[in-house]
Amino acid sequence: MSRYLVVKEWRSLYADPIFLSNEEEVIIDNFKKETDPDWKGWVWCRSSEKEGWVPIQILDILEKGDAVSRAVAKENYSAKELNVRKGDFVIGEISLNGWLFCRKESEEEFGWLPLKILRRANVQS
Repeated sequence: MSRYLVVKEWRSLYADPIFLSNEEEVIIDNFKKETDPDWKGWVWCRSSEKEGWVPIQILDILEKGDAVSRAVAKENYSAKELNVRKGDFVIGEISLNGWLFCRKESEEEFGWLPLKILRRANVQS
């Protein structure tokens, strides 16, 4: 785990993020691609209930198609993003594809933040 300083405010654009359970099947929309390099390695998925970005690393592709592909989650996953202010500190758990799964230092709520708004901070003893 590493400690990071938030250097730029971040507000989630997704009020109702996708959540996946281990071994849950999803449909990947092969046409929905993000041109922003911050989203490289992420695919747009539809579960039985919601849609959202999912890191390709946590999916096993079951059937590849031109328009859509079928996949299954290899682990539990939440696409929740944190809302943070400049000057906040977060504790990082997992870094994937330019994003960090973390929690605010003083809270127990976890979510994703783009690494581009974070700077590694010294660990307090």
